[in-house]
Amino acid sequence: MGAEESKETASVDSSFMLVEEAALAEILFNPINSQAVCAGVGRHLNMRRKPQDIPTCDGDTKLMYSVLNDKLCIPSRNITVLNSSPDSQYPATICNIEDSLRTAVGKVEADGILLFYFSGHAVRYHGGSKVALVPADFVEDEKQLITADILARSLIGLKETSTQLVLIFDCCFAAQVLRDVSVIMGTLGFTVCAIAACAAVENSICFDMLGAGFFTYFMHDYMIQAQSFSCLPVKNISDYCVPLCNAMATLVLKRSGANDKQLVDASQHPTVITTELRLDNEDDKLVVTPVSDETDSAKSRQTPSYSNAFQFLAYQSPEDFYVDKAWSEMLSIWLKTKAASCLKVLQKHSYLKKKEVIETVLCLMMRSIAMLTAAHRPELALKPNIFVLSYFRVFELMQDVEPDFTQTPEDYMRVAILYYMKGIREYLDKTVSQMESLVGLYSALISDQKDLKAGQDETDNASTTMSVMQELEHTILQVPIGFDDLP
Repeated sequence: MGAEESKETASVDSSFMLVEEAALAEILFNPINSQAVCAGVGRHLNMRRKPQDIPTCDGDTKLMYSVLNDKLCIPSRNITVLNSSPDSQYPATICNIEDSLRTAVGKVEADGILLFYFSGHAVRYHGGSKVALVPADFVEDEKQLITADILARSLIGLKETSTQLVLIFDCCFAAQVLRDVSVIMGTLGFTVCAIAACAAVENSICFDMLGAGFFTYFMHDYMIQAQSFSCLPVKNISDYCVPLCNAMATLVLKRSGANDKQLVDASQHPTVITTELRLDNEDDKLVVTPVSDETDSAKSRQTPSYSNAFQFLAYQSPEDFYVDKAWSEMLSIWLKTKAASCLKVLQKHSYLKKKEVIETVLCLMMRSIAMLTAAHRPELALKPNIFVLSYFRVFELMQDVEPDFTQTPEDYMRVAILYYMKGIREYLDKTVSQMESLVGLYSALISDQKDLKAGQDETDNASTTMSVMQELEHTILQVPIGFDDLP
């Protein structure tokens, strides 16, 4: 139908403002008299034509249930959870969402709230002038979308004077659909507290390793830190989540590559750190050495020994271990002007001590660096030593920002190269077979992790490489950070 479907699993310079907050900083309510409906559409049931699945949306509903039940003290019998996990008895279809809202409207009592939470895709239609939510059974007909009119019609029976309506949407273009619902309900005399994960022209972000959308993850994290709440702290949720979501969004580049003049005009920044990469053949350790005297907090580090991985690197051309200076400066600028400030926001709230956040940040940054490199010099992005150097520069930055950073590079290198290759695929449209050197490094990393014995015959190696390429082709296509706009 010519719609653009999205809960993009990566943002495009999103500001993540909660643009439709209630006028009050908090909402007082009686939890016993309240009702809640949580809908997460992580898996689309129709196979004829469907948007990209987002497994984290089902996880979002679990986090939201925990907030509602454990912290806002709404009884479990008053909370309806609809999702699309295979074992769900109540999939988030359009009929189930409408029926659940109507049932909740009939049960909510005086001084209670009716809260509707949605996580999933949103879709623009009518030339982008309207936005609707995408249920689990969406095919390609506008009649199967959850529009503002449908939501308003499902909520029409609310008691105008005694019930507060709360809408929380973690989806792309969230503010637009929330605004449309609020306008309709406002004409009927209702006051709506609408909390959006992003503005009307922005995209929401989720990431599989985090297990949730960024907004929902941070909102849940804020809420569980308290003993309990006697109200819904709207302003505090906003103040906590906005800078964190902004930080994560900044680490994700547009699919079209870098348009930042600061990155293009790197020659105007002579004090940036330039780095060279060399292999110490005597102890199989890679040495990263700052070249410039302007070292700031950068340190010369040695990686832990990866015998297979670094033997692989040793067979690369000697000139590969001296990098393009302009690229090195570009990388330094991005790390110093973009990434560092984002990491400091996360560090302020101790998120660089959480494994799932560390893994997420590393993967997002490696994907972005791959795209920056591909925009600068496509052939450079395909060199395995560029990945290795970038990876250690990122790791070094995280160690500098977080004094108590205890992770080691080997913990994440294998997953980091997946997202680096994902970035190359998105920017250059390369197949796995066209990333032969990176596949070789990935195979070597697998060999290190599996601790394969020395002397494996060449047939086994060839077989392993073939299976690795098949695995990568599937994984890079499925890695849920891609952009899923449909024509």
